Amino acid sequence: MSKILLGSWLLSLIFCLPVLAQDATVSGRVTASDDGSPLPGVTVQVKGANRGTNTDAQGNYRITAPANGQLVFSSSATQIKKLP
Repeated sequence: MSKILLGSWLLSLIFCLPVLAQDATVSGRVTASDDGSPLPGVTVQVKGANRGTNTDAQGNYRITAPANGQLVFSSSATQIKKLP
C-alpha cells in the first residue's frame, strides 16, 4: 500500500513540475521619464535568453518570459534599464 501511495505522489509531482516552470506573457509600455511620451524602437530582451522584441510606434511591447526572468530594455538613445 505504501508503495502505491509513494508512486502516486511521485507521479503527481512529475506532472505538476511543468506547471511551475511555465512562461508568462509580459506586456507593457515604454515611456520617457521626463514627459511620458512613448518610446518606439526600444529593444526588450529576456536576460540570459535569446528572446527579444521591439516596442511599436506607441511604445507597447509583448514578450514571453519565465516567471523569475529579468527584462532588459535598451536603445541607442536611452540608458539601459533592468527590471525584475
